[in-house]
Amino acid sequence: MAFDVRRASRNDDLRELWRVCFNEDWGAFEREYDPDRAFVAAEDGKNPVSTLHFIPQTINLPHQEISAAYILGVATLPEYRGRGLAGALVEKALDGLCLRGVALAFLIPASAGLARFYARFGFAQTGLMPAQASPPEGGGRVLDGVTPEDAKALDALYGRMCADTAHPRRDAARWDIIARSYTLKLYEDRYQALDARRVLEDSAGGLVRSDTGACVKFLGAAEKMFAPGLPMYANLLYN
Repeated sequence: MAFDVRRASRNDDLRELWRVCFNEDWGAFEREYDPDRAFVAAEDGKNPVSTLHFIPQTINLPHQEISAAYILGVATLPEYRGRGLAGALVEKALDGLCLRGVALAFLIPASAGLARFYARFGFAQTGLMPAQASPPEGGGRVLDGVTPEDAKALDALYGRMCADTAHPRRDAARWDIIARSYTLKLYEDRYQALDARRVLEDSAGGLVRSDTGACVKFLGAAEKMFAPGLPMYANLLYN
């Protein structure tokens, strides 16, 4: 059975694939979706059975910025797994990102086994994740949307937490997406981002090395910009 591995189109319906593979409604990701930033594997004339997405990013280094892409939403319907479709999508995406002049690709594997899978394509473990999440606290202000003043305060706290690491830049629009996708609470000296089950990021919690932290692949000369051993911070907040 032949599969076409290609860039996604607006005719592709990915809702059922997303629901089956991630057990969540497509609406949680829909605002991030852009066919120009997705690849799919499909049989001729049929809906895709495997997909990969990326979000353009700017990575802040201690003294400069580089272009990057955050790869996420890599998924294959259960009955089509084991046929190399995810690997073909990763290779297709990396080729496309190189043509765009992207310097670095990164992702956050859900397990150590997936980290080993991505290592086959040159991704190396260099990541930090939040320290053991502290429980939600009382007080604070829940942000339904993010004002310029809120974004400035959040960015200062985020920058302090990520000092001396490489980390994705978050502008006001990104903070607003986080606020609308999760529960974002702002205190005088910290913020917390939560989903229904746990704290996902706490600016006062610190960072630790993790077996499932960010995996990075350099696509150009970006490796020379990383100081030896410079860790990278990324989180599951769609960055």
